[in-house]
Amino acid sequence: MSNLSLFKPEALPDHFSALNNMLQHSYSHAKKQLQDGAHLIQGGISVIREEIMDMYDRAETYLSKKVVLPVNNFLKDHLTIESELQLEHVKAQFHDAPFSQDGFAACYFLEENY
Repeated sequence: MSNLSLFKPEALPDHFSALNNMLQHSYSHAKKQLQDGAHLIQGGISVIREEIMDMYDRAETYLSKKVVLPVNNFLKDHLTIESELQLEHVKAQFHDAPFSQDGFAACYFLEENY
């Protein structure tokens, strides 16, 4: 019966309050650590987002200046050359056309049907 002498019922409220305080402290500490982790993750995500946006802006600038601009200039040059060739063709047709009595060219451009 010596085991019963170790058990002191009057000491239980002190143990419960100490256990309650320890559980509250543990809970608040774990909650704080989770909140800090969530803030850290949010900060990391915002940094990653900013880096991705920066890479996107640099890629857009590179593509617009190094790739699209030369292709655009090439197409403009091609269209300019084509329009000049068409103008020369029209001039050649005008000079080769028979003239009427008034001195005007008798050639008329007809609508093309495809």
